This record gives sequence, C-alpha cells and structure tokens, in this order.
Amino acid sequence: TNEPVEAERYFRTALRLDPHNPEMFYYYARWLAGQKRDQEAIALLQQALRISPGHSTSESLLKDILARPPKSPLKPKEPTEPSRQMALAEDYLEQSLALYNEGRYQDSIQACTQALKVKPDYALAYNNICAACNALGQWENAVAACEKGIHLNPHMPILKNNLAAAKRGLILKRSALK
Repeated sequence: TNEPVEAERYFRTALRLDPHNPEMFYYYARWLAGQKRDQEAIALLQQALRISPGHSTSESLLKDILARPPKSPLKPKEPTEPSRQMALAEDYLEQSLALYNEGRYQDSIQACTQALKVKPDYALAYNNICAACNALGQWENAVAACEKGIHLNPHMPILKNNLAAAKRGLILKRSALK
C-alpha cells in the first residue's frame, strides 16, 4: 500500500508476537532489503538462521544481499527532525520489546515511557506498556495504557486484544476480592 511506516510497524509487531519464528525475521528482512536497508536485513536474517539454521529462504536472501555491490560513497540525505524523532521512538520501542521478552516488564514500561517522551502520540508504545502491565498483573494500568493507545489509533487490533486481556484480568481480580 506504499505505507512504509505502517508496514514496518506491522513487521515489528509480528516479531514481538512470535520472536521464535524464523519466517517473521525473513519477511521483515526481505522488506528491508527492498527498502535498501541491507545492514538491518542482514542482522534479521542472521537471527532467523540462529533460530533455524536450515532456513533455506533466509540463507538464499542473505547470500543475495551479501553479493550486491557495495553502496556508493555518496553521503545520505540528512534526516529531518520528525524522522529522527520517529527513529529514536522506534529504538525505545525495540528496547522495550527486548526487555519484555526477557521478562523485565518494569524496564520495558520505562523504555516505552522514554518513547512517549519523544513521540507522545505513539500508539505502539502504549500497547507495549499495556502488555507489560498485563504481565505484571497491573490491570488498571494496563487498561489505561491501552485506552490511550486506542484513542490514538482505533484500528490497531493488537491494542484491542491487549485491552481485552487487561479487562479480563481486572474482572478476575475483582471477583477474587469478593
């Protein structure tokens, strides 16, 4: 659909939801290679091959990328301030995902908080906060975070799913207190 920012969000979400599936890394890497972001693609393909050493499509794409002639020494165009901010926010979001996958939920929340300082309307950061709060059993905080994210992006299924999980947890908590 020629929406690279949205496409990348979906790829990152897929990696977060299924971090042990080499296919997720392969498809994201293939897209990155098409965007001329070879170094990032190489890192993802290497991760896919660590997960599944015989993943032939990852091996093939990695060989193709490595066989390309080196990029020209032309200096890349200086990114604009909004794109720098988005990149920084995405870095914090990636960090939050890694921390979440390590079970470091409180640190994951803090990384998302940093992302929101840079980009206050970052719905995915609210989603990650919700997911981490869900993991900690902090249902009220999870509901609040997801509702903020849905307010920013009402068409994001992952937010709706995490909100539903938070509300279920809240209902169970309240019924246990009775």
